[in-house]
Amino acid sequence: MSYVAIARKWRPRTFEEIAGQTHVTRTLANAIKLDRIHHAFLFTGARGVGKTTAARTLARCLNCEQDGPRPDPCGECGCCQAILAGNSPDVIEIDGASNNSVEDVRDLRESVRYMPQRGRFKVYIVDEVHMLSRGAFNALLKTLEEPPAHVVFIFATTEPQKIPDTILSRVQRFDFKRIPQQVVVDYLSKICAAEGVKIPEDGLRLIARAGEGSMRDSQSLLDQVISFAGDDATTEQVAEILGLVDRKLLYEMLEGMVRGQADRCLSAIDQVYGYGYDLSEFTAELLELLRNATLVTLSQQSHRWLDVPGEEVERLTGLAKDVPPEVFVRSFDVMLDVHEQVARAPRPRLVLEMAVARLVSIRPARPLDQVVRQLHDLERRMRQGGAAARPRDHRSGGRSGAPGGGRDDADPEPGRRGPPQGGGDQGGNHGGPPPRGTPMASSHGGASHGGLALVRDSAPAGVTRAAPSAEVRRSAPPLREVPPPLDDELPTAGHASLPPESDPAPLGRSRPDDRSFDDRGFDDRSFDDRGFDDGGFDDPGLGDSGLDGADDRPPLLAPGATEEHRFRAFTQWLAHGGMEWDLWAQDAVLLSVEPPVLRVGFRHEFQERQAARKAHSKRIKRGVEDCFPGCSAVSVEPAGPGAGSQSQREADRAAYEARVAELERDMAVHPLIAALRDRLGAEVTGVVPDTVVRAPPPPLLDDEGAEDDGLSADPLAHDAADAGEEEP
Repeated sequence: MSYVAIARKWRPRTFEEIAGQTHVTRTLANAIKLDRIHHAFLFTGARGVGKTTAARTLARCLNCEQDGPRPDPCGECGCCQAILAGNSPDVIEIDGASNNSVEDVRDLRESVRYMPQRGRFKVYIVDEVHMLSRGAFNALLKTLEEPPAHVVFIFATTEPQKIPDTILSRVQRFDFKRIPQQVVVDYLSKICAAEGVKIPEDGLRLIARAGEGSMRDSQSLLDQVISFAGDDATTEQVAEILGLVDRKLLYEMLEGMVRGQADRCLSAIDQVYGYGYDLSEFTAELLELLRNATLVTLSQQSHRWLDVPGEEVERLTGLAKDVPPEVFVRSFDVMLDVHEQVARAPRPRLVLEMAVARLVSIRPARPLDQVVRQLHDLERRMRQGGAAARPRDHRSGGRSGAPGGGRDDADPEPGRRGPPQGGGDQGGNHGGPPPRGTPMASSHGGASHGGLALVRDSAPAGVTRAAPSAEVRRSAPPLREVPPPLDDELPTAGHASLPPESDPAPLGRSRPDDRSFDDRGFDDRSFDDRGFDDGGFDDPGLGDSGLDGADDRPPLLAPGATEEHRFRAFTQWLAHGGMEWDLWAQDAVLLSVEPPVLRVGFRHEFQERQAARKAHSKRIKRGVEDCFPGCSAVSVEPAGPGAGSQSQREADRAAYEARVAELERDMAVHPLIAALRDRLGAEVTGVVPDTVVRAPPPPLLDDEGAEDDGLSADPLAHDAADAGEEEP
């Protein structure tokens, strides 16, 4: 006799033998007992879960010759034997994939009129019924709705969503579930015992996990394992033949991830690659293991949701005991991205090894309220200690050893020192915090680091200062005391309060721009000492580009000013005309000066089109004539990357990045900031300057052609000389 595969040999013959589908088998058995047999059934579910087996069993129950219909067929009568052998004339199995036309359904409609030859019912089992064409479904509707009394239809499919609703409304639907892993393991153990095969339970569990809830797939894999290892197979042999990753390597990788041990992760990857495992399969197994670890940390009843042996649950519990769930969740997100990249990468090992750097660096995030509370506590301690450690005002000469300097030895509570007794502020602010809104400027030797005002340590040795540790007390400059925040304010790391505006923005101006010339990138020596009243910069009526007022004029420039400096003054003057001139003020690029034409460029085509609309306005013409002698027109042209000079926006951006880089370098080496990071257990993720960073003005040329750092004289000095007046 030829060999019969295990999946066929151990096919269930009764409803009781069908594993994991009790909700279906019990319903069908009760329907037979109560004589409530429907004329059409639809069995849906994944592959290998018992749909066709249940259909054949139902056919035997209906046609059993011994007291049938009965819920438990005898399996010995002629009808039962014929159905088991697959040659019963009363049970017709049809493949819907190859018999899906209207003609096939027409033949079926013709055959249902004939009575069964031997049994009580004529059963039609249509497998993969979703493959029928729409015309075939429509042709079947009438017969399916009112079939003869001796006909029963049983449809089986894995894709019920493809079946028309008109068919679904005429059948009883039963959804077959995936078979639980433990049920599959128990069934495989029963098969191994009957076949005389010895396989450890862990090996059977690997087979069941690879079967993914399908009994037929698991039985086929068991057949493959027996053919490879014989009657006595080990867990390692099962993993080898199935191509599964060793669980030890998975746990080695997981423990390396949560402990931050990159060597263990890289070693596990090297072994997986060396053994020839599929790295995509390895990452898929890691995803499942991360999911199991997360469930262990979330619920004490996690064993109900995990298809792993008890010893693995205990190992996961011990591993996740000190690890918060968010670490596993973030690791899962990273590994999910890595899994997709590994599946399509030409060199998946490199992708997985580079992902180790992301995985081992995942740490639990601190709650925001905890960080804010720690900042409040640190600020309070620094304020209490800073009052005693604040250096003396340099105007009074307060020093250690000088009258009134040093620490107060009579103070009974060193932690609650009062204000210093010598060299106080002459203005009445006796060592207290500066008034709100006052910038925290450092004294001589001071430096500002990203919003933290620092003071150089100029006191001699022996002066006690408040500091986080003894080492920092000896080597690091202390923080200047900051004013206490309002009740509705929260401390913001890396930012300092800017002084309040002294004068509001002029009414009618489109944007506030009352910065000083230093803030705007100009040297104040290039304008006369009388301010801007005569220059028109603060004229509130500059928002309209068509104004012809005589006071609306660009600033006067020295004759030796460079073309770049003249262009900068021209664009800055345009900026005070309102927001409509922002494009010209921020993005214009000087290409060349070719009298009588000033060639101006823009990086993008859209900017060029918008700027060209204002190229012939009165304001543009007036500014060009005043800032560029000999020029009376503007040509707007495209400017590619690197063409012409830098625009104001590009220059400001470069200056901002340079300032940030400078602050980052200073913060990296400053011991006090390092102590602050260590105290909070935090990292500096970004630096924001506490002042507006503007690009410096371009250099000027003096009368001899040498570069100068600014305008060397009052711009009105030449006019004064011509008038015979004495230069101020």
